[in-house]
Amino acid sequence: MQAAPHAMQAALARHDAILRHDIEARGGHVFKTAGDAFYAAFATPWLALEAALAAQQALRTEPWPPQAPIRVRIALHSGSAELRDGDYFGPPLNHVARLLSAATAGRRSSPHSRASCATTGCPQARR
Repeated sequence: MQAAPHAMQAALARHDAILRHDIEARGGHVFKTAGDAFYAAFATPWLALEAALAAQQALRTEPWPPQAPIRVRIALHSGSAELRDGDYFGPPLNHVARLLSAATAGRRSSPHSRASCATTGCPQARR
């Protein structure tokens, strides 16, 4: 980022717009951002998966400036969480934080349940 701060600033703004669009287009609610990270909640895991796949595809095909390439890590986990003061807390958030910290940008990895969904097909989300 230091070598091309203006290019990176523009790339990160585009990254944010893509993520926000794909999250909100599937009924997701962004409840927190931290730097370039987005935390979102969805009504169903399938909507979260659709948003993640759409964002991944959009980010992959975006013509990023050569001096500011964007690579992302996306982690998904489902479960009940406690909503407190506009933020979510609980074991699912802790688990997804661990998944994200273990992820490598540009590579796919997922817990067994998500991997089987990707290989056998997921039910269509209701809209």
